[in-house]
Amino acid sequence: MLTFILDLIDMRSFSSLWYWIAVVVTWSMASHRVLGVPWDAVLRARRRGGAAADDFVALTRLNLRRLSALGRESGVGLTVAASGLATALIVLGFGYGFELAQALAFLVLPRMAVAGLSLRRAARLERVAEAGITPSDLVAALMRHRLLVQAIGFVSLAVTALWGMAHLIRPYL
Repeated sequence: MLTFILDLIDMRSFSSLWYWIAVVVTWSMASHRVLGVPWDAVLRARRRGGAAADDFVALTRLNLRRLSALGRESGVGLTVAASGLATALIVLGFGYGFELAQALAFLVLPRMAVAGLSLRRAARLERVAEAGITPSDLVAALMRHRLLVQAIGFVSLAVTALWGMAHLIRPYL
């Protein structure tokens, strides 16, 4: 029984069930909250309108201001930290062949790209929202952003799976 448990909590990344659960949960969470707004709020505003749309607009404006302020106040520091982390993961993973760093790179680097795109989109939408934007236009903008996040997640998952399979069958070739 103990051997089974130790095999289940294997620290090898690409052959670990826990790693793949983390990958799926990460991308699921990324597409559930678009710019900090829960996706069900977007759908409710689109379907029902009225008070649901007003709540959606208020929640979206709050999150846009929060993300824009984060980008303005901490953008340089976040960029430096993200660049350092990305460099460390790439060098350790692909330069030195450290499997855990490779796995983390496939998980973290696309999320960094999504975070950068989200900060940029939030700043742009905040400027537009201040000038006045209809709830339907705001829903459409969040839907486009979610589609982009899902496309990045799909490509990331496919590349990660291909790399993981290649990594796992390499010893047998």
